[in-house]
Amino acid sequence: MTTQTWNSSQQPKAASETPNVENYHLKLWVGTVKSLERHPKLDSTGVLGERNITHVDIFGTVIDRVSLARADIYVLDDGTGVISCHLKKNDTEAIDGLKASIQNDSSIMLISKEGEEGIEALLTLLENEKKEFEIGDTLQVKGRLSFYKEEWKLFANFARVIEFEEECYRCIELETLYENIFHSS
Repeated sequence: MTTQTWNSSQQPKAASETPNVENYHLKLWVGTVKSLERHPKLDSTGVLGERNITHVDIFGTVIDRVSLARADIYVLDDGTGVISCHLKKNDTEAIDGLKASIQNDSSIMLISKEGEEGIEALLTLLENEKKEFEIGDTLQVKGRLSFYKEEWKLFANFARVIEFEEECYRCIELETLYENIFHSS
């Protein structure tokens, strides 16, 4: 038999305060994201049927853009709804720090097949990675949900421009997901 201990300044957490739930990362239409119910106990978690959703993968066309000091906010429209996506800007100081630490770490050089040249090429790609998108670009955005001022927003971990064919495939994929998986439960 195990006993639970805590110091006297802490209060034990009741089972209902820390729900043991499975969180999902789903491909969804923006309209579905905007209509998610908030989870009653978990911040920044939406509920779709029996699923708790914390992260989503969406496609949408940029219809507006606001540039702030540390992030860009892109407003995406996929035809079913509009959502704002916050995308952190590349931090050149962080990339420079990464370069310095890699050059000083011999273990990284040992696992790199191309030596310093391969790592330099990777870091150059990171620096040059396009993080500023234009109005009219169609993006795939993956990120964490946030509920602020009575509205769902997305804090992006990943964003990239997609081609028309890929957007068509996603529409077919989402139709199948909604028909066979999301509405069957």
